[in-house]
Amino acid sequence: NGDLKATVVRLLANGAADGGFGFVAANPGSFIAGLLAAPEGKSLIFGLLFNADNTSGKPILRLNPTGSIDSTFNAGGEIEPAHFLGATLQPDARVVVVGEFKTFNGAAHTRIVRLMPGGAIDPSFSTGSGFDSHLIGQLNPISLVQLTPGNRLAIAGNFSRYDGNAVSPLVKLTSSGPLDPTFAVPAGVFKPAGLFTPPINGLLVQEDEKVLAWVGRDSSVSTTGAPRLQRVLANGVLDTSFQH
Repeated sequence: NGDLKATVVRLLANGAADGGFGFVAANPGSFIAGLLAAPEGKSLIFGLLFNADNTSGKPILRLNPTGSIDSTFNAGGEIEPAHFLGATLQPDARVVVVGEFKTFNGAAHTRIVRLMPGGAIDPSFSTGSGFDSHLIGQLNPISLVQLTPGNRLAIAGNFSRYDGNAVSPLVKLTSSGPLDPTFAVPAGVFKPAGLFTPPINGLLVQEDEKVLAWVGRDSSVSTTGAPRLQRVLANGVLDTSFQH
């Protein structure tokens, strides 16, 4: 009806829209950052989905195979100050979400939290003080998180500390939340970016645990003229054999 609303559609194998699936957010102010395929033909959508009356909605929903909202998944709705921007689904159906937030459902969770299969916060996932911005007064969202073949979490974004520890803008966490002690990117491989440009815009973990990182156009790497696509080894050291 001429209204601009956040919508999810499913395409058939031939590219045509699947008439048996559909989701339209109730409020035009809603924002969908991404989606994940979930077991049993379901899907997870995340961002910030306001209620029809413009009251605070939910940052993540699970949809049934038809696109209707799955009422068995309830992640609450209190998120401050912004929304979820990235997520990855674990084999046990727990989901790790990152974004631009400091609290979730009234508890401190700085830009990362893990949810149980039913949507409740997973208390066994310990992130301490979470991710801190390297820019004073700026929250700087995180949108890149990927589960690795070794059941770790690779995360990239505009940050310089994790749980009080100085880190590169690319880290790996163990499955329980602390930093992965076997992975450390040396200082200077990825330099902090400017105010509006994240240092890493793309992330891909290979089967051998090496990590490809696409460096933002306006950010810089350790050497002048270095390529914007970089790869680090499974231990975090820059892979000098990678040429493209």
